[in-house]
Amino acid sequence: MAYLKPILSVKEHEELEQDMKKIFDKYSDLTLKINAEKCKAMLLAPSSKQYGLGLCYKDHVSRITTKCKQVTGALCRTTRKWAPKEAFQKLYKTTIEPMLTYAIGAWYPLQKSL
Repeated sequence: MAYLKPILSVKEHEELEQDMKKIFDKYSDLTLKINAEKCKAMLLAPSSKQYGLGLCYKDHVSRITTKCKQVTGALCRTTRKWAPKEAFQKLYKTTIEPMLTYAIGAWYPLQKSL
């Protein structure tokens, strides 16, 4: 489940907490539970204000860039010498490309300000 809401102030952060309580209550009504250990929060804002929620856009890009460089290096070291170009492309599309495009819709509103 993805829950998207702009959080630009403390008031909006409090509204998020209220919305999450409503979602939790609704799941409870359906005899379902939300596993808090698997829940993640990420702040989607162009500023560095985080209100204790998670990552800012700059941190996210840095983390994903590092991860993609590591995987690209591993692919090059293991497949460049023996695998045909088509195999490398398929490995790229199944390992690196998903990292770059994951949750791209969530970041879309920030493109105007960045």
